[in-house]
Amino acid sequence: MTEAFIIGEEKGKLANLRYKVAVIEILRFLKQFYSYKELSSITGVNDTALCRYIKGAMLPSIEQAKTIWKNISAKVNIIEYILKRSGQERLDLMNILSEPIVLRVLASKLYLDLTGRRVTLIVTRNSPIIGLATALSLIIDKPIIVVSDERPLTSDYIVEKVIEQPDIIRVFFIPKRHVRRREDAIVIWDVARNPEEVRTLVLGLSKVKIDVRLFVSLISLFHEEELKDLVDYKYFMLVKT
Repeated sequence: MTEAFIIGEEKGKLANLRYKVAVIEILRFLKQFYSYKELSSITGVNDTALCRYIKGAMLPSIEQAKTIWKNISAKVNIIEYILKRSGQERLDLMNILSEPIVLRVLASKLYLDLTGRRVTLIVTRNSPIIGLATALSLIIDKPIIVVSDERPLTSDYIVEKVIEQPDIIRVFFIPKRHVRRREDAIVIWDVARNPEEVRTLVLGLSKVKIDVRLFVSLISLFHEEELKDLVDYKYFMLVKT
């Protein structure tokens, strides 16, 4: 089992740097849509300092970085600007998740949103969402496992089935983890189609000693209340299709 990682609560200069860089990634992205004066009004930081942060001439203090993020998260819908930048009314995951700037911004937002979560593992699926999971993995330095809907090359896996309709059955191939203790995982998913899909995945992961502490989907087609008895389900991005 890997060492536990409490997002946003690590100690030391490297941990502080990680947080500051995530905040600056968000600022750089928003600068495409706001003037320095407007960003100053949003963040509560003077425009001269913001300019130096965004251009890489100076880093904010950890206290100021946390204040900037608190104000941005309260006042700005970052997802709205990601969609605006792409020129799409709805989310085309294949196109959007192929852009490095979007991956950096989404991974930074996810990292900052999840401050205080205990994580030893990231679980994702074999789809474009794997790029976002990898970007987050590089920030928090924790491993990834990939759940597939196709039979993997390795023979070390379990199979879980989701019955969506009497004549429609989906299959998940979940890799086994040979660990002495249980893992605490965040699941990063692309499209959560129904509660039964999430329920099946969470219970399947539990069979291989992976406890899902949070399930994050970019697109969700149901309400989080339908899973409150099973897992902390957080909509990182909710798009109705």
